[in-house]
Amino acid sequence: MEWRAPDAAQAVLVVCLGEPADGTALHTCPYENKMMPNFPSNVTFHKIAVALKAYELRTGKPVVDTKVEIGGASCPKVLRYRSYSHLADLGPPPDTPVTPTDDDVPAAFAPVIQK
Repeated sequence: MEWRAPDAAQAVLVVCLGEPADGTALHTCPYENKMMPNFPSNVTFHKIAVALKAYELRTGKPVVDTKVEIGGASCPKVLRYRSYSHLADLGPPPDTPVTPTDDDVPAAFAPVIQK
């Protein structure tokens, strides 16, 4: 699905996106905690929320002001994360975004763009 105009003269809409943030919580999964093996770390996976504003190019009139949530895979068997402590691995962050597929991203935006 192609949403881009072939050239700027044919464009009718300008879409502005905000920074990604945690959206709706989907699943919470336990992961091994190396410091305390008897106490797993629970990680909640969230959809990726993005603020979206769209403007009619010809008039500058705002036509959409909404939030889009991108779904994806959650609870992988192995969770890769970055530890910011040089002294000890404190485990994964409690809130983590899902991992979207190439199809998840356009599917999330389609209802807004195809209006």
